[in-house]
Amino acid sequence: MMEKLSTSPPPINFSRSLAMPKQIISRFIVPALGLSGIGFALYFTTVLANPPAPPPQQLALPVETPFDDTISASGVIEANTRNIEIGAYLSGIVTHVLVTEDQEVMAGDALFKQDDSAAQAELAQRQADLATAEATIRQAQANLAEKQDQLKRAKTLQKGLSVSEERVVQAQLLVDSAQAEVRVATARRDAAKAAVGAVQVTLSRLTVTAPIAGKILQLNVRPGEYINVQGNTPPMIMGHVQPLHVRASIDENDLWRFKENTKAKAALRGNRDAQFDLTFLRIEPLVIPKRSLTGQTAERVDTRVMDVVYAVQPNNLRLFVGQLVDVFIETGE
Repeated sequence: MMEKLSTSPPPINFSRSLAMPKQIISRFIVPALGLSGIGFALYFTTVLANPPAPPPQQLALPVETPFDDTISASGVIEANTRNIEIGAYLSGIVTHVLVTEDQEVMAGDALFKQDDSAAQAELAQRQADLATAEATIRQAQANLAEKQDQLKRAKTLQKGLSVSEERVVQAQLLVDSAQAEVRVATARRDAAKAAVGAVQVTLSRLTVTAPIAGKILQLNVRPGEYINVQGNTPPMIMGHVQPLHVRASIDENDLWRFKENTKAKAALRGNRDAQFDLTFLRIEPLVIPKRSLTGQTAERVDTRVMDVVYAVQPNNLRLFVGQLVDVFIETGE
């Protein structure tokens, strides 16, 4: 008897089928991950960890003097009227600022206004007092005219018959009294008028005007801010800038070499080629402690200097008030 053929499929070897993916992972994926890690490490150490070096810092070369024998000094550009610190006559709140920085103004132009409500109220009261005083004068003058008329009529009558001598004297006394009342009323009127004038002066002082024609260099006040007349910061700084001046501070050790009316040049800080000519104007012959500092490491602050003022000759450079410059003065030795 023949054995019955089996038609069932062969059994699946699960252990072998699971081993094949492990072999693929171990043979291909793991080495690939290792190689990529090594590549990233090499890229990090060679590229990312070593960025390109920054360009070297450019050093500003010092300015060379254009003269063989020279005095070097530190200078500052200023307005030819000096920098005028505009102040206020009275402390108070600012209501209107009528100018801006860098604006040209004429002498007498209004710069800013302060709150004048209290002064306006006082002015109205003083004007009412003045009107009352003037009315009092008119009343006193009318009374004087009446008394003078009575005296005149008393004198025309025959003494002893129509009017007694005592009545004439009494009428004269009334005239004298009326004249005194007129003088008192006039004095009160003058005092009231002076009070009105004083308030008007106060009102005019609450509008600060430009003392000269020039340019607004700095604006330190805004509407709504309080101005203290004893404060250290001025509301505005202005000056006439055509032409500009340079104030050079010459060290006391070089004063013996200094000569007026010699050639002088100035150079801008940070640009050794930006130089311009100077014209001597005057010296301020008081030697004072050094106040304008340049910030250099080798600068002495315990020295004394004398200020010499020069005018900037016309040039194409853009100069600003307050800018520091290096000044070179020919000694002519």
